[in-house]
Amino acid sequence: MQIPEMQNDRISKLPDEILGHIISFLPSEDAFATRVLSKRWRPLWFLYPSPNLDFDDQRFFRKEEPYFSFINMVNVTIYERSVLQPIKSFRLRCHEYHDNSMLEHNVLTWLTAAAERGVKHIDVHMYDTPKTSVNSCVFCSSTLVVLKLKGVSVNHFIPANLPSLRTLHLKSVQFIDDGHIVEILNACPVLEDLEMKDISISSRSDELDEEVKKLTNLIRADVTNVSRYGVDLEVLSNVKFLRLEETFDAVPVLSNLTHLEIMFGRNINWSFIISVLENCPILESFLLDMSLTTHVFHLLWFPCILPEGLSLQFKISTIKNYRGHRYELRFVKHLLLISTSLESMIICSSSSLNNQEKMEMMKELLALPKISVKCWMLLE
Repeated sequence: MQIPEMQNDRISKLPDEILGHIISFLPSEDAFATRVLSKRWRPLWFLYPSPNLDFDDQRFFRKEEPYFSFINMVNVTIYERSVLQPIKSFRLRCHEYHDNSMLEHNVLTWLTAAAERGVKHIDVHMYDTPKTSVNSCVFCSSTLVVLKLKGVSVNHFIPANLPSLRTLHLKSVQFIDDGHIVEILNACPVLEDLEMKDISISSRSDELDEEVKKLTNLIRADVTNVSRYGVDLEVLSNVKFLRLEETFDAVPVLSNLTHLEIMFGRNINWSFIISVLENCPILESFLLDMSLTTHVFHLLWFPCILPEGLSLQFKISTIKNYRGHRYELRFVKHLLLISTSLESMIICSSSSLNNQEKMEMMKELLALPKISVKCWMLLE
């Protein structure tokens, strides 16, 4: 790090407390690098450590340093600080795969050290395969408010206790068994933001010891295939924002829901979509994404009789990857006939369609009757 001579003179006149405060705002790698500027700068990094640690090995590799230097830098940053100096947030991004066992051991100790120092925000994103193990102590913290894990496995588990946790994002996380997922969710009484995707388990329990309790403070949920682990839609029923990549057997009343997104893979369960819409009394916007559907299964699961007398109040509806199949057209027609407050219907056509096919679809869609006189339709 080079500092122009004039700036260097001005900076040198500042008191140590102000210099230390300035260092605390730098990325962790740059703050660490200030140690080599001069004899005066070296103790500043030590005496005024930032409570917010943010490590990204890609930023470090731009300096063409070996990987062990990155690990050493994190170790020094954490362990040369006093145990009385708190760590408020710990963010880690590891893109490179070198010695997984060495990295895994260090990640375990880093998270333990952060937990011991009252960390409130943990965000760990691992890119290597196999998944790096993390210490289950992150699920037993009275101070943790935000926990985001991606690409990790939890091979050892202790009883979960997360009384302050408000945000929980788990992506590509592997657990020993599905009972741990239930325990973690039940240990989050004030949870507001839940994201669970690509969760896997090493062994499946024949029968869970307990059920997932309703998350009464939940505001936002974005989930994929959580029903197989004992999470039903009633657990999430308090939300205002809901994104689903699966179906549920039972659909409760979603009395607070204002924004709904449903994404389907190989088949579309039209009955489920309609059941959810029937149970959203204050819904304002609805999005359906059919990105991975196939021709065979795509035509199944459509109800023989659509609900009569249903009035939907949402204002914005978006259909993605529309192909113009007859059940897709029938569903759009049904929405237009029962959505009394609809202001915009946005149809995003599949990229596999040519311009002629899109033109024919547009004519077909514009000819559909609609109950809302304010509604306009856009085909993208």
